[in-house]
Amino acid sequence: MAYIFDPNVLQGIVKNNLHLPLEERLDAIIAGIDQTYPKRICTKKKWAFTIAGGVAGQLTLLYGSLSEYLLIVGFPVGTEGYSGRFAPLLYDVVIEGEHQTYTLGQITPTVYLPGDMVTLPRGTDKGCLMKQGNWLLEYARGFIPQAMPMGILASSIITMDYRSVRRQFWEYSKICTREILRGHFF
Repeated sequence: MAYIFDPNVLQGIVKNNLHLPLEERLDAIIAGIDQTYPKRICTKKKWAFTIAGGVAGQLTLLYGSLSEYLLIVGFPVGTEGYSGRFAPLLYDVVIEGEHQTYTLGQITPTVYLPGDMVTLPRGTDKGCLMKQGNWLLEYARGFIPQAMPMGILASSIITMDYRSVRRQFWEYSKICTREILRGHFF
């Protein structure tokens, strides 16, 4: 399976822009990804609320296919929750703030700071704490449709935020369809 994005390249783009104020940094990261992977991502930020694993935040989808997604997710007031256990391999690069994780039996959390990459291997799980003002560039590779219920069910059933669910589903479907038409199935 050929993937479009390289997590180390994405981390490098984030690291190259850490000196900028947050809003400028987000724009520069999007521009850097677009320059590195021309005409592959959505460069206009379209924010939607999300609740996944009890973690409440906001996201903007940059890319989606059946085998990859790329998004920016932020937690202005902080939150904590559970990663869940699903098929895709996840990479989170810290853009701003402090991100903490732990696994079963781990007594003290692992702390990640801007520029650090957090990984969640396939089939594993972690508890997490996003401190106030934590922002991440999240990249996943694997069978993406298997991970979608976690990001959509809580917003649909618990908070009944159908507007955000519709926006996420619409943006993902639009980008994914474009990728299928380009011949990028998996």
